[in-house]
Amino acid sequence: MLILGIESAGAQVGCAVGGHEGVLASAHAGRGRRHAEALAPQIDFVRRQAGIELSEVGAVAVDVGPGLFTGLRVGIATAVALAQGLGVPMIPVPSLDLMAFPARWTTRLIVPALDARRGELFTALFRRVPGGIQRVRDANVCTPDELSAELEALDEPMLLLGDGVLHECPGHARRVRTAVGARTDLPAPARCPNQLVDPGRGCLMEVTTPQVLLRPMVEADVNAVRALDVLVQPAPWSEDFLRNQLANPITRTLLVAEGANGGLVGHAALVVVADEGHVTSIAVDPVHQRHGIGSCLLTALCRDARARGLKAMTLEVRVDNAAAIALYRRFGFAPAGIRPCYYTDPDGTTTDALVLWVHDMEDPVFVSAVERLAMERAEIKESKGGMA
Repeated sequence: MLILGIESAGAQVGCAVGGHEGVLASAHAGRGRRHAEALAPQIDFVRRQAGIELSEVGAVAVDVGPGLFTGLRVGIATAVALAQGLGVPMIPVPSLDLMAFPARWTTRLIVPALDARRGELFTALFRRVPGGIQRVRDANVCTPDELSAELEALDEPMLLLGDGVLHECPGHARRVRTAVGARTDLPAPARCPNQLVDPGRGCLMEVTTPQVLLRPMVEADVNAVRALDVLVQPAPWSEDFLRNQLANPITRTLLVAEGANGGLVGHAALVVVADEGHVTSIAVDPVHQRHGIGSCLLTALCRDARARGLKAMTLEVRVDNAAAIALYRRFGFAPAGIRPCYYTDPDGTTTDALVLWVHDMEDPVFVSAVERLAMERAEIKESKGGMA
């Protein structure tokens, strides 16, 4: 049975389609809490990425709070309408449980915190149990100072996650860190972009969440994509080439990223050859680079490749783009060779390309990396476009 999941309790809105075989497609966007505008296009986008019709959905799951009232109203109303229209059950899921579940691998106390506005937090406490997590303290509303006092009294290792940690009150988050000290471990699991500390540095770390919406490219985007390529690519694609790519949806996936104002800030492309996927382009507007948009686009292409049932993926990257190479390695891409003089700059100089592959897309390492990086906003400088 396929389940459509809707998440709208926080500043971001998201949805996903999956079943017993795992997640088929998912999307998240943060657009200034404009949930009503973002949710319906996201559902349609995810449906198309998964290659299904809404009539195939057997249930609709939705987070029911605690959370921001407007977001919850949009998400629950949409879920109710879909469930009634499709004649399927609606499954309510508490928001804090959704946040805590991806951290079920930790042995530490799990402390999800949602920003409740007005200097308050929605929080609960969870522990790992066989097969999942168990709530050990029900959800409540508290101030950051009250949460600090509660955690300090517990005096045990813990994991804090969620936008309530840093989003509106970084000063309070710093006091939480001061209270619990080294007992607080805060890596960056999937869906938790706002973390308190980088354990490798031992200092406060704020990660920017890109305000973008990913969607399929359409012909009306050609001029904007071409204009963006001129800014970042030494040899930008022509408008005719882009239109030809759009004419082959069976073997092409072309995505664009819209910024908070609706303008195009990035695009990406995947070409299918037999049972393999070739990432042919990832480009981000220079003004919006180093905000994780390239990571979002690559994640979407990887998910699309898996949804298509492809067996392997490949891409090329400049040998001197260390930041991009590091990102691709985090996704599981491994170096396989060099293509000499692959890139030619306007001044005539050439640069070699490093060829990277993922040969087993069902490898748990690759699947885990894609899912964990879905919402993690890696800051990568995609100099000169990063990829061909």
